[in-house]
Amino acid sequence: MERRGAGPGRGVAVVGILGLVLVSASAAGASPDDWWFGRSRVMIRGAAASETPSGNYGLGIYARNNGAPDDAWGQVRFGEDAESGHGDAGEVRCLTRDAHGLMQVSGRLFASGGRNDAGRDFAVTIDTQSTPQRFSGVRLGTPGTIAPCSGGTADLHPVTRGGFESSPPDGR
Repeated sequence: MERRGAGPGRGVAVVGILGLVLVSASAAGASPDDWWFGRSRVMIRGAAASETPSGNYGLGIYARNNGAPDDAWGQVRFGEDAESGHGDAGEVRCLTRDAHGLMQVSGRLFASGGRNDAGRDFAVTIDTQSTPQRFSGVRLGTPGTIAPCSGGTADLHPVTRGGFESSPPDGR
């Protein structure tokens, strides 16, 4: 059987499929206290796409922490076609939220398509309270070079499809 490489839009397609799965799997009417079988301090879930003149971006996340920000766990998927289309998947290791709904997520990538990013650290920022919601570009670094719960790049992409649900600003 011949194995073919990833094409330019494959990462975005993977994020789109993830978004479909996350949206269909969400518990209808469940409160944030019910997510993952218990109360958490900070939670975020969802998938979103941003279609802009500079490119198409996608981000899917399912993460929580039950105490300290660096006690977080979950997964993130992202992709873009703006710069040689790619998609990556990672494990969330730190998650914070400020009083304005700005969430900082960081961790380590375990899979990469279109580039060789597996094993690198990542950080992303998600603005859940803006209208439309926004998410940053993903900042990548060699292991140990990105501080826990630091944010993504300065460019914020407006959500044009999908969105994120998150815990209330006060953590209740």
